[in-house]
Amino acid sequence: MTSENYEVTFATHLLFGSYLLGTLFMPLLESTKDSRLVLVSSGGMLNTKYPANLVDISTGTSDNKINNYSGQLAYAYAKRGQVLLAEQWAKSNPSVKTVSCHPGKYLLLLYYYTWMAQSFISRFAFIG
Repeated sequence: MTSENYEVTFATHLLFGSYLLGTLFMPLLESTKDSRLVLVSSGGMLNTKYPANLVDISTGTSDNKINNYSGQLAYAYAKRGQVLLAEQWAKSNPSVKTVSCHPGKYLLLLYYYTWMAQSFISRFAFIG
């Protein structure tokens, strides 16, 4: 728990990270042509649905006891929350391109296409 009585993963990844910083920067982003806001989420969010009582869980006011705590679920909740937050900001701030993404998927594609290009070049370059 943070000193504000929030669960640490929720606080850092969503509440005081993405939400607070995005909210503070949104006026500047809205006034800047072709601005973007990218939230880096994770495929780990696919492990669970976003719970309706996350605020209660994160503030310790829930009936859930600490022995039910799961760091993996806390991470999944925070990352799914980032995706939901990006969707809301995209609707409420249409002048700012707001997206969320899982970086591993695109990094994997980058490695794949880099390998393909290197393979192609090595077969046809400097023959002879």
